[in-house]
Amino acid sequence: MIEYCKLFLLVALWSVEVSNTELRCPDTSLDAEADKTVILPCWTVPKMDVGNKVEWVLNDTVDVHLLRNGKPEFDHQGKDYKDRTSLFDSQLGTGNCSLRLKTKMTHTGRYRCSVRIGDETKHCFISLTIRPHEGSNSTPLNLSDSNQLHGTNSPGGGNDSTFPPGGIVGIIVGIIVIIILGVIWKRKMCCKPIQSIEEPNDHNEGEEGIPLEQGHLASL
Repeated sequence: MIEYCKLFLLVALWSVEVSNTELRCPDTSLDAEADKTVILPCWTVPKMDVGNKVEWVLNDTVDVHLLRNGKPEFDHQGKDYKDRTSLFDSQLGTGNCSLRLKTKMTHTGRYRCSVRIGDETKHCFISLTIRPHEGSNSTPLNLSDSNQLHGTNSPGGGNDSTFPPGGIVGIIVGIIVIIILGVIWKRKMCCKPIQSIEEPNDHNEGEEGIPLEQGHLASL
């Protein structure tokens, strides 16, 4: 009975320790040069054995390096990472799940490190920017370029532009139509005939334009 109590106590303490374990990526943003080896740091606090399952994924879609059931899996590894990744196998038992990566220009992006500890999965993230090596004419990718290259969206999702291309064309066409209608209306107003109002004369005129009073005097 005492042995069972001890076993139960050990399991309870281990469960509490697992729930309080954190996965930390001390450098959340890194810059590295192409064709060099960079280390993406990640480990547990306190130290816990992570030799059963470790996953490194780019932009939540591309498998970079997978360790499952204590063995590496390369069947679904992204083609840009073939023979370019490794873990510190001898330090997995002490919680070190850092990734060693030989860089390429296409490696820019947001990396997620995930480990399985007991019944819980812990995560942390690192943003990596790759710049060309000295003497190269290549242009470094930014995170949005990486998302488009690998077929994913940046955090927050959606296009960064305020109006889609079709909306901009519609606005321009609408402005042109308004201008044309304004010109037509202005021309109509300028060409509209002005009706003159004939003011009546104070004196009536005869058929030949002579006032009646003068015509009467002439007859006399």
